[in-house]
Amino acid sequence: MNKIYGDLLEGDWDYACHITNQFKTFGSGIAYFIKKKYPEVYQADLEYDVENKLGTFSYSDIPGGRGIYNIYAMDGLGNDGTHKGRNCRYDALVDVLDQICSELTEAHSLWSTINIGVPYQMGCCRAGGSWLIVEGILKTIEDMYPNIQFTIYDIEGEEKAESTLPTS
Repeated sequence: MNKIYGDLLEGDWDYACHITNQFKTFGSGIAYFIKKKYPEVYQADLEYDVENKLGTFSYSDIPGGRGIYNIYAMDGLGNDGTHKGRNCRYDALVDVLDQICSELTEAHSLWSTINIGVPYQMGCCRAGGSWLIVEGILKTIEDMYPNIQFTIYDIEGEEKAESTLPTS
């Protein structure tokens, strides 16, 4: 797994994924910015008409031969106090990532590395998940699929790192 300080939406990846709720909002977090930059990804969410989306995904191609997965691993809207404030469903995340990586592995040569961009703290800020658990899930899935490499994009990391530098 790699970690990059930068914007996921400006990143160099083959596919990207993010966790979203089941209510077709795309109203905050990375989903909001995806909706603005790639409306076709939001449209895929709107057209994905499944009664219970939890544990599934929708997908859209974007310009440049890449694609973005909307992962439905969030039960509820944001961090609403349910289940001690956690709406991120780890079992759904594992199942969806396994399915995505399995399909990508079948569609691509086993000899080529498939780079999947992921926002830092995916499923943690708004959905109330634990980054240690989500990061562990990503590592486990990556270990299961040798041709899959996750790249974590931390848009604020560089600013945080700079703000902690000692002043002279």
